[in-house]
Amino acid sequence: MRIRAFFGKKLLLTLLCLLLVGMVATGSSLAYLHAVTRDYQNAFSLAGEDLRARLTEPNWDAAEGLRLVPGKTIRKDPIITNTSKDQSEYVAVRMKIFTGSGALFSSAELLRLLHLMRIEGLSARWVLCAGSYQQTSGTVTSAAQPLVFYYDQALAPGEVTEPLFTALRVQNKYDNDHPMTEADLNWLKSLGTIDLKLEGAAVDAGSFPAAANAADTLVGLFP
Repeated sequence: MRIRAFFGKKLLLTLLCLLLVGMVATGSSLAYLHAVTRDYQNAFSLAGEDLRARLTEPNWDAAEGLRLVPGKTIRKDPIITNTSKDQSEYVAVRMKIFTGSGALFSSAELLRLLHLMRIEGLSARWVLCAGSYQQTSGTVTSAAQPLVFYYDQALAPGEVTEPLFTALRVQNKYDNDHPMTEADLNWLKSLGTIDLKLEGAAVDAGSFPAAANAADTLVGLFP
């Protein structure tokens, strides 16, 4: 957990990492993705300030993700809760996807990955403000990271965002759009692991007239 305060505007960086690790099995004709989410406190605050928030995934089931095979959908639903007593907040989530070696996926690699492992249920309430993520008829046509999304309204104390997205689905060979091929399976296996890292940031809503005005500040808080 990392916290940074920006005084003068009562800004509080709230960073929390949910490291979602996908292991691609080798020695098999199918790619098996194993996902593990570490158990974090998921809470962040600053002494002397009543600005608090929590990043969670309420429907994530670690057992469900142990054998994510082609054609399977797994529930993943990152949300942020304003746990302050009396402070409204604007919030953002940053998402980065790494290879097993720790390298950030290039745009070309990321685009290929997102064709094979779909992010489903991306909420319109979360607005992209950094990176690139475009879809046409459900197919990702461009992607560049890191991806930062801000929530389009202030969260009152106790209020919860809609999930950033609701599920991940691995394509199979029967899908009409980007069916999984043997070459795709071999490529997934060659990656070894896939690490999806989510971080949250929150600022005092009273410092900005609207969520869009807070977007640049939220992006700038991420190191």
